[in-house]
Amino acid sequence: ALQEGLGHADQWVREASILALGAIADGCKEELGPHMAQLHPFLLSQLTAPESLPQLRCISAWTLGRFASWAVDQMHAEGGDTSLVGRVAEALVGRLLDRHKKVQVAVCSALGVFVESAADLM
Repeated sequence: ALQEGLGHADQWVREASILALGAIADGCKEELGPHMAQLHPFLLSQLTAPESLPQLRCISAWTLGRFASWAVDQMHAEGGDTSLVGRVAEALVGRLLDRHKKVQVAVCSALGVFVESAADLM
């Protein structure tokens, strides 16, 4: 059901599904690990798509923040994507100038979580 919701054409259904994904992040990190290589780019696309609803951009930023430790772990993993943290930071910083204040707030919060998670890399 979650996979169907993430791929749904209705942005409100996608927003609810991304919210559910972020909500289970702490308790299901191990189970979601194998799927993060597909989920992470999807979340980035929802954050950066110009046609996305502001609520969808907000919840995507929040959910990316919930998986910040996974992104940072990719920097240290053998064969991991060493550019992932940079791409996430670039996407978040790009949304700091979003015309919707709530998106700006969500992005600032997610960026703070990423900076905290990546402290040893900076």
